[in-house]
Amino acid sequence: MSEPVSRHLQEAVAIDALIDLHNKSRAPVAPTISPEDLESAEKQLLEAVRGEYAKVGEAIRHRHAAEIFLKDRANDIDLAVCEAGSKFFQFEVLQELVKMGGSVNKQACGHRGGTTVQEAAYWGVDEGLTRIIKELGGDPSVPNKQGLPPVYVACEGPSGDSSGDSDMAASAKKHGPKTPQALSHKGTIHHLKKNGAEMNQTIDGKPLVMYAAEQQQFHITKCLLDNGADWPWDVKSPKLRIRGKDYVMGISAVPKNGIEAALCTAARNNSQSQVLSYLVLGADIEYPWCWTPNLPWYTTPLGHAAVHRHKDFETKSSE
Repeated sequence: MSEPVSRHLQEAVAIDALIDLHNKSRAPVAPTISPEDLESAEKQLLEAVRGEYAKVGEAIRHRHAAEIFLKDRANDIDLAVCEAGSKFFQFEVLQELVKMGGSVNKQACGHRGGTTVQEAAYWGVDEGLTRIIKELGGDPSVPNKQGLPPVYVACEGPSGDSSGDSDMAASAKKHGPKTPQALSHKGTIHHLKKNGAEMNQTIDGKPLVMYAAEQQQFHITKCLLDNGADWPWDVKSPKLRIRGKDYVMGISAVPKNGIEAALCTAARNNSQSQVLSYLVLGADIEYPWCWTPNLPWYTTPLGHAAVHRHKDFETKSSE
């Protein structure tokens, strides 16, 4: 090989080597991690592991609590679901029981065959009621085996008006659903309504408000009316059958002198149809200011009827 050719080859090899070295010098270099960054990353990883561990531990505790809750009820999962969703409300336990096969929509609670939604409504488990419906698929329209929906059962319950003060609610729970404090149940029914419950449902073809009145459960009639149910005044001469007797409901507007004053007058005159009409319009059967001329005291509508010796009215209205 001649000297010029050999020299050119050497130069070409040298140039290739320089180009290769230049390219390598431009290649990305693995970034170095400072000790501070490494410590921070380790802390984040440790916190993430601890968080996952805590979640697993919490799930295990809830499962164990549900198993104990179920065992304490002779492994009757229907009973366990009913009680975990109501008077012994424990949502995490209830959630685990549902995972174990329980249902919040099964008509298995109490002697009337209600659902867990109904039990929660009866006991006034307000926020829990929404969680049962939204997270566990509870249906606020499923009735009990008697055909009564959760809104009706809520008006029966001892929960009281959860939007009022605690003393009133405590009194309602102590004395039961016939106390004035227990007549509205606004908190519980609010949660039912916002999750799809209807106030104007029917049972055996009759509106709930009329059904309650015919059962002489006027506190429930008032509760339903207070919370948005409508009295069917559009029905021609609507009648209530109470103890085998029909009563025509002919009054559809509150009297100008006030509904309680009108109720007192109707009780004094033994006008039972008017009394029933005023009650379904929202009058309070325990109103304490009924007055009779020439008597030095005030009394309730029942006392008013007793003073005027209307025994039939007194007996009927107190039942």
